[in-house]
Amino acid sequence: MKPAERAWGRSRWRPPRRALLPLQLLTMADLETPSGGAALLRALQRDGLALLRAPPPLAPAVSRCLAVCRDFFALPAAEKARHGAGPGSGQQHGYMSMLDDGGSECLELKLCHDAAFEWPPRLQRAAAAAVRALLGAARRALEAVAAALGMRRAYVAALLDDAGASVRLEEASHSAARVWCYTRGVRSGWHADNTLLTVAPRGTAVGLRCRLLDGRRASTPRECVYPEKLMEPDQLVVFAGDALSYLSGGRVPALVHEVIPPVCNDHPRLSMPFFLRARRAAVLEPQAASPHITDPRVRSLPPLRVSDLEANVRNVRMSWFWKQDGMGYYDCCEWHPDEK
Repeated sequence: MKPAERAWGRSRWRPPRRALLPLQLLTMADLETPSGGAALLRALQRDGLALLRAPPPLAPAVSRCLAVCRDFFALPAAEKARHGAGPGSGQQHGYMSMLDDGGSECLELKLCHDAAFEWPPRLQRAAAAAVRALLGAARRALEAVAAALGMRRAYVAALLDDAGASVRLEEASHSAARVWCYTRGVRSGWHADNTLLTVAPRGTAVGLRCRLLDGRRASTPRECVYPEKLMEPDQLVVFAGDALSYLSGGRVPALVHEVIPPVCNDHPRLSMPFFLRARRAAVLEPQAASPHITDPRVRSLPPLRVSDLEANVRNVRMSWFWKQDGMGYYDCCEWHPDEK
């Protein structure tokens, strides 16, 4: 069996006993080559994450968007509430506030917005530039990983929104950038994203905490990594979510991570992760994506509708064999029983 065909399960994988530094650093040019895609795949399988040096326009676009959003978050609550579109097709978008119980608020900037969404003044142009740059980086990283896995390129491309086509909201993806503003010392909780890939620029303060892929309960800094301590302004952290993990039959693990907000409320942490998701109407079929896979456990995985994965129907995201291998890596997840 080829290394890329190995499922991330108890019988196939043994956790590396080593420090997680330095992280793999790649460039967009690296992703244009088979060796660069293979290096990114190895990093996701070995470490759970990698760093990607983004094209020059990305860093200033993100910086500009964060600056405009900082002004928006400083507005009175009633003014900010005007820019929430309410619960849309599956997830709320626009402005959301969790200040009462979670100490955070955010703007979810979806690729496909409900008609009720009202853009905050000055934000639309800045957001569009940053989201466009992040989307391009995420799609290129996904293409590179899929190629390294031997997935059918046309199948993977068909999972994503067609930027030039008109699409109904209930069928479109929930791909979005979320501009988070953390103002209290309340942790987000350990979780794995439901994405294909998540890409994130460096936040305005260190806060992203990622578990080592060694099966241990991450309760001390020694057992996890803070990638923002290693990042430059023009770099992105890249990691997989449960959609790619399922589509690859467990060959790519979904990274378990959390966010630690700053202790001082006077200096909130702003961040802008981008979540690349498949269309909600699409169906994830590991065998269709990679017909060459011979592992019977992977071949027996049923088709899974993206909307069911995102809603975590019957807690499907904890039912997969690579999460039931007894190692305990996913035991600490707080977001799996109910999607948040």
